[in-house]
Amino acid sequence: MLNKSIIKKIKIPSCGNISFLKIKDKKFFLINTKNSIQKYIYVPSFVQCQKQNDFLILSLTSVESAKILTFNNLFSSLLNWFKSLEKPWKKKLILKGLGFRSSFNSSLKILELKLGFSHLINLHVNFKDISVISNKTKIVVEGFDKSQVGNFAHKIRSLKPSDAYKGKGFWYKNEIKKFKEVKKT
Repeated sequence: MLNKSIIKKIKIPSCGNISFLKIKDKKFFLINTKNSIQKYIYVPSFVQCQKQNDFLILSLTSVESAKILTFNNLFSSLLNWFKSLEKPWKKKLILKGLGFRSSFNSSLKILELKLGFSHLINLHVNFKDISVISNKTKIVVEGFDKSQVGNFAHKIRSLKPSDAYKGKGFWYKNEIKKFKEVKKT
C-alpha cells in the first residue's frame, strides 16, 4: 500500500479565533468567538494542523481505515461548528388552538404560555446563548448551540404536543402531519 496523505481545508469564520494548545502532550484547538463561547477540540496525534490566512488545513499522513474515519469525523464536526458561528440556529414553533397564546418577558427571561390549562405556564430561559422571540401564536428560539436550541424547543413543544384529530398544540413550522379521521357512528 502506498503512503498517501489526505488534506482538507476549512474556511475559518470571521467571528472565530483559533489557537493551538498542548496539554500533557495532547493537542487541542481552542476556539474563541465573539459571543464569548470557548470550545476545546481534541486533535489526535496522527492529524497535522496548520493555520494559513483564513483557512485551517488538516492533513492525515497515514492511511488506515480507523484513522480515516476519525479524521473525517473531526473534519465534519469542525465544519458544522464553524457553520453555526456564521449564523444562529433557529427553531420556529407555531401554536394552534382557540385561546392558546404565548408572550415573552425579556427583562425577566420568562416565556409565559396559556395552553388551555387552569393556570399559566412559565418557562425560564436559563441559557445566555439562547434568545426567544414570541408573539401571540409564534415562538422563535435561536442560538449558536444547536443542541441547546433543539432541546429548549422540544421542552416547549412537550408542554402541549400536537393533537392528532384537530391539530391543536405546538407545531414546528413547515411540519406536515396527517390527521386521524373522526369515528362516525
